[in-house]
Amino acid sequence: MRYIILFFLIMVLFVSMPVKAETNLISNPGFEEMEVGANQEDAKDWNEWAGKRSDLYSHSGQWSLNSWGADTTGDCGAWQGDIPVTPGERVVFTAYLMSPNETGIGRSPLAGKAEAFIEIEWRGTEPLQSVESNHLTDTTNGEWKQYSVSGVAPQGTIAARFVCKVINVLGSRGDVYFDDLKAEIFSE
Repeated sequence: MRYIILFFLIMVLFVSMPVKAETNLISNPGFEEMEVGANQEDAKDWNEWAGKRSDLYSHSGQWSLNSWGADTTGDCGAWQGDIPVTPGERVVFTAYLMSPNETGIGRSPLAGKAEAFIEIEWRGTEPLQSVESNHLTDTTNGEWKQYSVSGVAPQGTIAARFVCKVINVLGSRGDVYFDDLKAEIFSE
């Protein structure tokens, strides 16, 4: 009898554990492939705005996404999606970010500040909702650092969009590189 109770307890614990999707939802996570028929700076499967594929720095492979702080207001970067998601599913998005010494992202003498981060946008919800990772606000001294963001898809969500973003204000400056992105869904 003791073994039967132990068996049922183990089964309950096993069934209640979150299920992890082993597939990376990001296509071209290292920006290694270029868009067919486009110039070398356009990464396949990515929509860039003030961002480009670069072979100057990479975490692994040869390429990464380069974006930058600019002396303006607005956003820069790239996004990929929309990946179907069901409300209640947990999505985890990770990426490596690096800002070199000589052109570190952040504050300029004019007191502007650029910030880089990764973001999950929930598509289909009204108003649009999102979750952001911690922000990179200064040089990483040329070292790659892993950033992560996770969230549970709210009611009304039909898809997730994955964003590598730099936000700018007047006087901001500097470069940031994104590489080796990964997104997974966990059913809870």
